[in-house]
Amino acid sequence: MITMYAMSLITRRWSEVARSSLVDAVSDWLAEAYPYDTRPTTTAVRVREGVDDPVFRIEISESDKRNLAINQTVVTVAVVDGSLVFEVRKMLRPTGPSVLPRPRISSPNVRLSQLCLKVAKELKIRDAEQLIDGEIRTASQILDGESLAAFAEAPGRRLPIVVELTQGRIPAAHATTSLGVTLLGIAHVFHVTTNDAITAFNEFRRERLLTPDAITIIWPSPHPPTHIYDKDAQHVLAPLLEAAAASLQPVMIPPLSRSRLGPVVAAPRPVPAPKHSQEVITPVPNPQVAVLEIENTQLRIQVDDLTRTQDELAENIAGTDLINASLVDERDRYLDQLTAFLSLRNSEDWPRTPKEAVARSEKMCPNLVFHDRSKTSSDDVQTTNGKRVLESLIELNNIASRLKDGRIPLHMFEIHCRDRLNFAADVSDTAKHRFSDDYAIEWHGETVYATPHIRCGDIRIHFYLDRVRLQVVIAYVGRHLRDKNTN
Repeated sequence: MITMYAMSLITRRWSEVARSSLVDAVSDWLAEAYPYDTRPTTTAVRVREGVDDPVFRIEISESDKRNLAINQTVVTVAVVDGSLVFEVRKMLRPTGPSVLPRPRISSPNVRLSQLCLKVAKELKIRDAEQLIDGEIRTASQILDGESLAAFAEAPGRRLPIVVELTQGRIPAAHATTSLGVTLLGIAHVFHVTTNDAITAFNEFRRERLLTPDAITIIWPSPHPPTHIYDKDAQHVLAPLLEAAAASLQPVMIPPLSRSRLGPVVAAPRPVPAPKHSQEVITPVPNPQVAVLEIENTQLRIQVDDLTRTQDELAENIAGTDLINASLVDERDRYLDQLTAFLSLRNSEDWPRTPKEAVARSEKMCPNLVFHDRSKTSSDDVQTTNGKRVLESLIELNNIASRLKDGRIPLHMFEIHCRDRLNFAADVSDTAKHRFSDDYAIEWHGETVYATPHIRCGDIRIHFYLDRVRLQVVIAYVGRHLRDKNTN
């Protein structure tokens, strides 16, 4: 079973009237999208509904014989653990032994999108105080840019944010104009329309996250943002739909209990026909048979639910195995690094000068990028604190590793540096304005400034944090650079 689309809306603020309204909306959608009179024989519809059943579920199975698969759409309205849940899932189940290319994602059609929109307007659910309603919001003022940046950093946000810069372009040229309803319950979509709003956003974030040449997806913490340079709607949809299908766990609904099937009614005794009568007695239907048929149908539904749950658990186990394998690799890497570190501590082979420390660090610190300037800046430095420089670079390497793997969110990087190193996040304004060339390096065709630094006695380690590529670039290792105290 391949999940190709998933979205869910969950709220604890609901009433029985709201639940009934959702059930009616889904029933109306079924009647319009799959009318009984014109429903093809390759389409099967199964409905779970009961007076006292907290679950209303519709399963539509459409056979695709050409591709040896069944396309299944499941719409659920359920009360689970005191919350009202609306969930839509589209799945593909292969039915043949052939190895065929299978789609990984599927967008909802217009009618299904309209159903989701109607439900969202009924429930009025918020994500970090932002209404989930399928609208595309614009940021045109400085305050709008700052508000968007604050929303992006909200700790309770669970949906990603898609940001497209649209200043100077006509609406027809916007790649995300039609994605608001399609991504309902999956992502928020924003258009930033002015340079003032862009500047305000980037300054609030203290990084140049929004750029005119890319559409940016800001994922919930701790995952780093994604930049999409091919401005096409499908290229924006693909990672979002894949993430939703892989992340949203199916709602765990309770199975039908036997008590909901009703009591078993004893069959009435047939009345014998009078003697010499030619009347034919019509057989009386046995209610027990009808009850057993209902029970058999419900058991089949439960078996399908259990099978689907088993498939999803198998997928989760496979994902867990990958994570465990990654952790084992990381543990082995740290073990090798620690072994090398301890062997140095117990020997006389410690680097003596900063230049020797940089050369040793290049081999021991795979998560740091050493700029060419860092290898020559300590040529004339003859101090003997190479050991302290190496220890600091190794600790910075460990922090960079956790940043790259997503275990440290980007905005927590400086906090971890302060906790473990003699670290300063910036230099003085005087140093940046009067001696900016001292801190500048060329990085991927741009001039950037390595102002964050680590103090190692009279030696400074300056580095640049590439917030897009999540790389820590060592730019300078040497004597104290010129600053506000320089005459």
